[in-house]
Amino acid sequence: MRVLPFVGLLLLSSCTDFDALTRGHSDLEVDAAVVTDLAGNDLASGGDAGVIDGGAACSDHVLSIGETDIDCGGQCAPCDVAATCLVDIDCQTGACVQAHCEVVSGPPSWVAVGTAPTDPGAAPIGRADVAVGRGPDGVLYVMGGRDRTGASLDVVEKLDVTAGWSASQSLKNKRAAAATVSTSTFLAVLYGMDTSGPQTTTEVITTSSSFTTQTGLAATLVAPGAAVGPDGRVYVFGGTDATGMPQALNQSFAAGDTALNPAAPLTNARAALASATGNDGRIYAIGGVAGGVTLGSVEAYTVAGSKWTVAASLPAPRGNAPGVLGPDGRIYVPGGANLASGQIYSSTVAYRPASATQPDAWVNAAPLAGPRWRHGAALGPDGRIYVIAGSALGELLRTVEAYGPVIAISADSQPIGSAFWVAGSNFAASATVQITIGSPTGALAGTGTTDATGVLTSTAKVPAGTPTGATRLYVVDSRSRYPVSTAITVTP
Repeated sequence: MRVLPFVGLLLLSSCTDFDALTRGHSDLEVDAAVVTDLAGNDLASGGDAGVIDGGAACSDHVLSIGETDIDCGGQCAPCDVAATCLVDIDCQTGACVQAHCEVVSGPPSWVAVGTAPTDPGAAPIGRADVAVGRGPDGVLYVMGGRDRTGASLDVVEKLDVTAGWSASQSLKNKRAAAATVSTSTFLAVLYGMDTSGPQTTTEVITTSSSFTTQTGLAATLVAPGAAVGPDGRVYVFGGTDATGMPQALNQSFAAGDTALNPAAPLTNARAALASATGNDGRIYAIGGVAGGVTLGSVEAYTVAGSKWTVAASLPAPRGNAPGVLGPDGRIYVPGGANLASGQIYSSTVAYRPASATQPDAWVNAAPLAGPRWRHGAALGPDGRIYVIAGSALGELLRTVEAYGPVIAISADSQPIGSAFWVAGSNFAASATVQITIGSPTGALAGTGTTDATGVLTSTAKVPAGTPTGATRLYVVDSRSRYPVSTAITVTP
């Protein structure tokens, strides 16, 4: 078996040494005794400064004495997210982090979906360097990766977040450390590494049940980033070449293309990076590894004008972790590792885009249950982020964790005007909850309040005028502002 070294990502010093991080040609072993849980240590939060005393003019559109930001905070009404604050009560969300109002991050927390080896919710097999994406059918696909011998896999498994696991047709080619992108019409798995060397192909699944190899899009890219731009094109950037050298290449293709089109290269070559397209339409290249060094830098690509610009850096260097855009508009990066310190992270960081008054920033979200790297992640149809497989403490993981509240309704078919109950957990504590139909800002079906542990028990009613047919019911609390949903059918 021949495994090419590339950027200290996946070198296996023995067949069972799955957490050996490499710096250059030297293995830096990660032992349980030295693994550090960085959850909560990436960023300091809060403060104990007092509220400014004085008269406040809370509607004059200027910053007055007694306010922490314009017309809010202090002696005025609480401020919205990103406004300046001094203490938690200055914020609508009840969370003042580094002098700015933020959404509450934990709860919602990561919830175990399955625990190996007996829980049927756990992934059928353990593997690392795995690709995870959501198919057009709403099912999460777990594709390829490496087994305990270091061999690349073609195995594909499907996770329906309501029905559980099932088998799928295999990939056409074995691959690990591949990139993946998904839209409402297709799921693509891109490049990576076969057991004998780089895998130079891409594969796509659409509405059919099998993967199809795309012709004319050959490239040698191991552990690249990938995202779909606002123009509908798939952008593939970074990764390593056949010699293990990190790349700054940025290339794109659209459906039907028979060649990759060059675009502006990354400012910094990097592999094993997190990547995602933000709500601002920019494509983000986050952290990663280059030359045996883990990166903390972040850059964002604007398709119009084909230009990369610097974004806010990670709180600490992080590679070998996925990036996922959450339904709250933040990009989440859970877990990962730092080559220099030999740490595998359990912490999760979330990127908040710039607002009209505040620059972009990374904030802490709830940590994973334990350290994890070389894993995959995708957004489920319910709005929760699912982290699947990976490696930690010398083991390949089968466990699955999901971020976001959990909800249930009394029946998934409801006539217009009918009342029904809505229950949930893992919401922010003591928060007002809105229940809507069709979208997070759709027709209001009800409101409720969570208790001190984040549990919701409420009632809702399908409002008059709601279109009939299959749709989704959304629930979001005022403090975490993280919407989740469940399927519902509205009948006359």
